[in-house]
Order: sequence, then C-alpha cells, then structure tokens
Amino acid sequence: MKASGLAAVGILTAAICLAGCADQDSASPTSSPSPNELANAIEVTAARGTAAITMEISSPYEFLTGVGSTSLTSTRGEITWSSDKTDDSITELVNKDGLFTLIDGQWFQAPEGTITPTSAAIGPLDGLIDLVTTPENNLSGTLPLTIESGLNFSEEELVNLPSECVREVNVSISIDESGLIQAIQKEFTCAENDRSSLTLLSDFGSPLNLTEPTDPIEVPGNQ
Repeated sequence: MKASGLAAVGILTAAICLAGCADQDSASPTSSPSPNELANAIEVTAARGTAAITMEISSPYEFLTGVGSTSLTSTRGEITWSSDKTDDSITELVNKDGLFTLIDGQWFQAPEGTITPTSAAIGPLDGLIDLVTTPENNLSGTLPLTIESGLNFSEEELVNLPSECVREVNVSISIDESGLIQAIQKEFTCAENDRSSLTLLSDFGSPLNLTEPTDPIEVPGNQ
C-alpha cells in the first residue's frame, strides 16, 4: 500500500509504530577517509550552527516541498511540508522533547524514537560521513536506503519493495567556494518506486526560532 508523505505523517494522529561500509583498499570504494573533502565540508558546514532549509521530494505519485530551519549539530529544527495533491500543509518539529507534528491546527507529540518518512530531513548532515565514495570523488557515493533517508518512504513501503531493488541511495553533494554544503541530492531508482530529493541550505548562522507546541496531544506508541 502506498502512502503519501503527508498521509504517513498523519499516522501520528492515530497510531505510530515507527520507532558497513566497504573495507578500504586501493582498488575498491572507500568510506569517507579522513581528512578528505567530504569530512571537511561536513565540519565546516556544521560549524555554522544553523541554516535555512528548503526541500523537494519527488515520487511517482506525489511532489513534496518543505521549508524551514535546522540546527546543523543537534538534529533539531522545523519544516513545513506541502503536497501537490492537497491544499493542506503539515509542520514537523524536532526539539529537546522529541518529534511534534502540527496537523489542522493541532499539535501531536510522537512516541520517543519515532521517525516519519520525512522527519529525518530535519537533520540534513546526519549520516553523510558514512557515504561510501571513491577516491576520485569524495562528494558523491551511496548510502543504505532506510526510512531515515528522507525520501518519503514509509516502513511499510520499504518492506514491500520488490526483491530486485538494490536498497542503496545515490547521493551527490555540492559545496560553495568556502567549502560549505549548499545542496544534497539523493536518488533511488527501482521500477515504479523511484524517489529523488533535493536539499538546499542557506542563511547559515541565522537564529533558530522554533515554534513552541501548544497543548500537544501525546500519541500512544505500539498500537
């Protein structure tokens, strides 16, 4: 069963139950040798503390856009998502108390450890250091496909992917002349399950003014 990013996030209102790199040698892909261009870019970007974030996630049945702000060191931030399939929007917020979702004016607090198909996008640098690259290009490579890939895959969709699908995400990172990460492109290709995303970072060091959830409803887990 396919579920849109907005529908998957909406699961929070009902029930939530979400809760290897290659060995280095001279002839095979290596996983982020340090120091290298990728490690340096992550370090320089994280040192700026915060950034504005803009996202696009494309699938065969939906196109999502997200706008917000993020902490580049603590996986805290806030993104408001819109879909080409509806006029509604949904806001996802991660703060010191966990994951919150704003749906139709009501805040919901997810069980501890919950990850939705889109909430991992709030931490754009997370996992990049594990990118499996080649010595020729440290700014592109592959990562395992998981719900944390931020490609709007639900756990159910991942389980039901055809066996012939290679569960890897192709990643390409763009940096500016200062070494800051400006764009992260991700792509997963398999039959009718293609997904791609583009993350743009800007306004580095801008204040992180997160919304304070008002009277959030706690969503029970494991139901």
